[in-house]
Amino acid sequence: MRACSGAGTLIFGTAVTSTIGLVVAGPLGIAIGVYLSLLAPGRAGARDRPLVELLAAVPSVIIGFWGLVFLGPFLKNQSSRALHDVLGFIPLSAPNATGDGIFTAGIVLALMALADHRAAITSATSSSAFHAS
Repeated sequence: MRACSGAGTLIFGTAVTSTIGLVVAGPLGIAIGVYLSLLAPGRAGARDRPLVELLAAVPSVIIGFWGLVFLGPFLKNQSSRALHDVLGFIPLSAPNATGDGIFTAGIVLALMALADHRAAITSATSSSAFHAS
């Protein structure tokens, strides 16, 4: 068995978790931003907008702790078998996942980035070009 050491392992892990986070948060942030700025009816938008903005107020340490305590065990117990059945050819979805791996870290990073994506899309779509009559 060969020992893995050095910066290569850390750089690879950072690149993979960042990619997972961006792949998940990008489309979800665009969808939330477009919904809140263009599609949400008056009362629903007034109700949903502050809930989404609260996500930006949560510190990343709290989101990371939530991922460690709640999301990791959830992914281990509830979804690791289903993920392995569908995505078994990808090493990120092991059948005996512990819940503290690269996939969980990528989902937590997606939650951290989601508020920023949503804010950027909402401000971009609220310009006068979309509301011209």
